[in-house]
Amino acid sequence: MLRRLAALALLATVAACQAGPQAPLLTDGREVVTRAMTATSALRTVHARIDYAAWNPDQDRAGRAPDMSAFAEVDVDLAVPGVQGIAGVADGGRQSFILVGGAAFLMNSETGRWSRSPMGGMDGIRPLLPGGAALADVPAILAGALADPTTTQELQGVVDCATGRCYHVLVSVSPDRVLTAVIDLVDLDQQPGFDEHELRRSGFVPALAVDIAVDTASHRLVDASVSLSLQGYPVTVRMQLSRFDEQVSIQPPPPALVDQFGQGPVPGGRAQTAPSQPSAP
Repeated sequence: MLRRLAALALLATVAACQAGPQAPLLTDGREVVTRAMTATSALRTVHARIDYAAWNPDQDRAGRAPDMSAFAEVDVDLAVPGVQGIAGVADGGRQSFILVGGAAFLMNSETGRWSRSPMGGMDGIRPLLPGGAALADVPAILAGALADPTTTQELQGVVDCATGRCYHVLVSVSPDRVLTAVIDLVDLDQQPGFDEHELRRSGFVPALAVDIAVDTASHRLVDASVSLSLQGYPVTVRMQLSRFDEQVSIQPPPPALVDQFGQGPVPGGRAQTAPSQPSAP
């Protein structure tokens, strides 16, 4: 027994020596965020969970459930590009959807059929922000906001997280920089009636304080949460990333189960069994 324990201890020591010393931890919040952008934007696929909550402004939110909450849980293929998943609200309403091939498909949970509507200019982020920035432009837009002298990126320390150990960084972005990034992301200045000067003057766009968690080994973004006030309504948004570069298959539903939005079935389809809905979280 003692010989066996000694052998195991020796093997563990050899393995530790072969692994080599770990890279020293980063000490600058700006470098952590820069590496996180590089590593995360290089992903091919990722799973994301997004949670939204809001409270009425005239009530104490301490210990109280939000007055409105919603979620989305999606698989994203940045190479296809495509998005598929399920979104829902607190009252139990759920919607399965697929965004791929320049079209949006929404599933009717009662019939198992899908409705299809076209989405112009779809390339990466445009399924969620039609007409906005291409996926390839997003890192540059975010880098511009982070490089602004008014943006701070403070390293708070290293904490436990879903992937093991993560850098905890607090990023603070001014209202002007937030608005500039939003304009670039969704081409807001191309919308009829848009008045950038008035929007900046109104104070409608808030400053953002974003808590992020970045894996110390891979430097991938793992968690990001925002708390802000929109016209007096306290709001929180949290995004959690996982299943990095795992195999996913995002395809349109079978033609036999697809109707054009507001019309009948797509021609050429044959009756098939309805696919199962994604499981609710």
